[in-house]
Amino acid sequence: MTAWWNDLSARERQLLMIGGAVVAFAVLFFLIIRPLTTYRQNAMLDYDRAVSTYRQVTIAAAAPQEDALDPAALRSVITSSAQARGIVINRISSQGAVLDVSIAGTSPARLYGWIAGLEAQHNVHVQSAQLRPSSENGVTARLTLMSGGA
Repeated sequence: MTAWWNDLSARERQLLMIGGAVVAFAVLFFLIIRPLTTYRQNAMLDYDRAVSTYRQVTIAAAAPQEDALDPAALRSVITSSAQARGIVINRISSQGAVLDVSIAGTSPARLYGWIAGLEAQHNVHVQSAQLRPSSENGVTARLTLMSGGA
């Protein structure tokens, strides 16, 4: 290798050294500097997103929550809204702030619309649900409903 280098003219050696420096700079830039700056920029964006999400969560957590309905009011809301939707309730039993509701055969669309209305208008949420097909091309349901948080 040394003999080959010594056989080159001074101009060829200078050209090879400049070319080697350009290649070394390109390797340094594209394999080290550029990935590090990209990583740093992405890390800063991730940090900004995390701070924004944290602020949104703390604001949401500090916002006052709707008060839960007492069991009597919850029972009244459920029966009146079910009657308004044409849903027949077979049985309602109370377990503290939670109500178990048994519903006779009704169409799934009517049942889901009623549940969505309870959530949107009265802050009543389904804690658990058991649905079975009924003979009237509908479903019978046993729902556990609670007022307040989901």
